[in-house]
Amino acid sequence: MFNFTHSERAAPNVTDHACAGGMKETASAKDGASPLARKIVRETPTPREFDRRPEELGLVNLSYDENPFGGPHRQYPPHTPQLPVHRYVQALAAVEPPDPDRPQITWGPRNVLLTRGAVDALDLVFKACFEPGQDAVAVTPPNFSVFDGCAALHGIACHQVPLHGDRYDRLDTERLLALPVKGIILCDPNNPTATRVHTGDIEYLLAHFDGLVVIDEAYAEFSGGPSHRHRIGEHPNLVILRTFSKALGIAVLRLGAAMAAPALITALRRVCPPFNTPAGGPGGNASAGRTATTSPAARRFRGGTQYLRHGTEPLPISRPRVQRCGLPRRRG
Repeated sequence: MFNFTHSERAAPNVTDHACAGGMKETASAKDGASPLARKIVRETPTPREFDRRPEELGLVNLSYDENPFGGPHRQYPPHTPQLPVHRYVQALAAVEPPDPDRPQITWGPRNVLLTRGAVDALDLVFKACFEPGQDAVAVTPPNFSVFDGCAALHGIACHQVPLHGDRYDRLDTERLLALPVKGIILCDPNNPTATRVHTGDIEYLLAHFDGLVVIDEAYAEFSGGPSHRHRIGEHPNLVILRTFSKALGIAVLRLGAAMAAPALITALRRVCPPFNTPAGGPGGNASAGRTATTSPAARRFRGGTQYLRHGTEPLPISRPRVQRCGLPRRRG
């Protein structure tokens, strides 16, 4: 079990400073990396970027290794694309309900990191927070098999704690809390059962587990209930994984997002390759999510998902035969 005092949970303050040529620390660099991050990640400086491009300062840009004759797509996208993040948050607000029981959170690059799909976000979580050969995680089968595969590829032991209930909607919280794991990876709505995990079980887990709780919400917009992202303000150990490919219908962009407290986003950004996503570049995908925010599109989506939910809820759920690909894992 990983226990952290209140002072250990608090992120150390990093002084923001400007550098020559308009370079300054990114927005998330104001936050120290989470204590849940690996030691090497906590000690690694947060990547910096130019607040303004050299061209905007009247300089000839020879430092970016870009082709100056490449046309409108010649420039790298920014490390922290502001506009696509805000477009994405607007899209989420259009297709999923808010959580009236929790305070409003101001979303932006400090708590939203765009990635190359949700699986890339999961990979960054493993890189930033779990020590190969030392740490362990728990998963709740039947679950998205990529969880097991990602753990194996990163050298992280994986304990299986099967879901309970006739609809696979209950967590074995006592068993999960008793395991010697640093992280618990959940899928809600669950893949492949399409059921929501009991809210009380997740609340109990968040209240009693000090390690990392990762919730894959690839299908959250289809569930009709509020996203767990609204709990981030109360739980600095919570990471939400989202994708653009399902409800937003723009899978071709290969975009996803990690949503977490600023200290955890800082840790993920420190292991993220530069210019990691195409969003936000000149002539690029700055309008990502714009279609989903339009009223007719949002209404059609909400109406269609409601129709599917009402039609499929009475159907029984058969117990699937859980098959794995032979990757090493442990049973809890």
